[in-house]
Amino acid sequence: MGLAQPTDGHPRRGRRDGRIYNETDVRGAMPSITAPMLLLARENDREALEYLATLLRHPQIRLFPGADELRIHEQPAVLDVVREFVGVEPDAPELDTVLSTVLFTDIVGSTQKQAEMGDHRYKGLLEQHHAIVRDGLRRWHGLESDTAGDGFYATFDGRHARSAAPSRSAAASSTSGSRSAPACTRASAS
Repeated sequence: MGLAQPTDGHPRRGRRDGRIYNETDVRGAMPSITAPMLLLARENDREALEYLATLLRHPQIRLFPGADELRIHEQPAVLDVVREFVGVEPDAPELDTVLSTVLFTDIVGSTQKQAEMGDHRYKGLLEQHHAIVRDGLRRWHGLESDTAGDGFYATFDGRHARSAAPSRSAAASSTSGSRSAPACTRASAS
């Protein structure tokens, strides 16, 4: 209907449309509306809105503070009310935090083991330990964060948090050391 109306903007048309708008009374038809109706207005229009609600079968009234028309900067609040009314879930808020699992590993008794094995052989043990842990991280989508001596620090994001357990198991059994100096790796995930 709106597309069929002339858009000449003549003053007579504006007066006529205003008169039709002001003289049309739809209160008699309102009780026949069976769909839920959302009525939005300012607090100062509460009385008029409550009257209209008595004419409807399933009204829901939402009032906003203030005394004039709803302004554009209030649009998010109005849209939230409309979304709730029609059953649309609001957008999830952007989160600045992430659930992570942190994995720490180290070789038990590393100082004593290094003294027993010697620097050259201990370096091979350390490289083996790191290679096995890194393989577990690749397999379980972990992220290597840091190493310090025999210590290893890695993280798993929320989707792969359970992956820390397999990596922890792999790390715990990773270092065999030598026949004379078997190595044991300690791992902790939290």
